Amino acid sequence: MRRFFLKLIAILPLLAADVAFARSEQRISMESYCEISKRLYALSELELKARLATADQIPQDKKEVMARFDKLRTEYQGYRNKVYALFETSSGAFAAFARDNRDSIENYLEDHAAERTEIERWKSTIRALSDRIESRLAPANRGTNQ
Repeated sequence: MRRFFLKLIAILPLLAADVAFARSEQRISMESYCEISKRLYALSELELKARLATADQIPQDKKEVMARFDKLRTEYQGYRNKVYALFETSSGAFAAFARDNRDSIENYLEDHAAERTEIERWKSTIRALSDRIESRLAPANRGTNQ
């Protein structure tokens, strides 16, 4: 019973924070949007590197690789949620801001070349890591289809 209350006490601030996040969509600025994006890209890079290491460790057992990928996805989703919490927003509010401000974001990045360069570098790194993972898994995919 005590463990239940300790968990409840730990979760209450998160539940309250979700309510605050829903009300704080306007809090996202272009600057915070870019900063959140960069932090999310950094986490994606780390997650993809961990996935690549996993694929290298157990290349023959696709089921095991996928199970470990799921664990990594869950772990890194927790880290992403902490980034959103740090900026007092949520993934939904962040996505809505991106969707609703696509042109403004593009204009902002045109005016802030260093931001654009850094974000493009992250995107390029993530694409390269994703391609490497796909190529590692491709032989396993061909082997299971035969």
